[in-house]
Amino acid sequence: MPSSPLIEPVAPNFRCRRRARPVRLLFAAGAAALALTGCGLRMPTAYAPPLQQGNVIEQESLAKLKPGMTRSQVRFLLGTPLVVDVFRTDRWDYVYFLRRQGQAPQQRRVTVIFDGDQLARVEGDVVAGSGTVPPSPAARAEAARSEAAKADAARAGAATGDKPAAGAAQPALPDR
Repeated sequence: MPSSPLIEPVAPNFRCRRRARPVRLLFAAGAAALALTGCGLRMPTAYAPPLQQGNVIEQESLAKLKPGMTRSQVRFLLGTPLVVDVFRTDRWDYVYFLRRQGQAPQQRRVTVIFDGDQLARVEGDVVAGSGTVPPSPAARAEAARSEAAKADAARAGAATGDKPAAGAAQPALPDR
């Protein structure tokens, strides 16, 4: 078969080499991406809206609770209880849960116990005698960090000869 002057013969490997270059580059880019993700590169995450469930338990409302209040007065202050025990009608449970992205979940639980129709006592996440809700774990951690910062500032001031600020923790002297 005679060859046509319009069609030139092509080397058989020329077409394969030309297609192999983008595949090699794609493979190299994929390997580099995998290597970088293993080195602690944090990938972005999707937004997660805050998850809030149960009754919002406010410290002011708990402070207003007094022994001898009626059930309707307690319901007015705290709202309808999340859990009412069918077998123990003298107990109401108020549960609150909040989860925010990037923070530790918060959970509160308050149990209100009645004697007949009168409030007898409040149990759960309540500091005895004060009627207040204790700080959340995140608030406790923040308070600990601020105390540590005050102590570090006092130590730094003592090292330079400055007087510590009023209310700052005094650094402990080492035993000799």
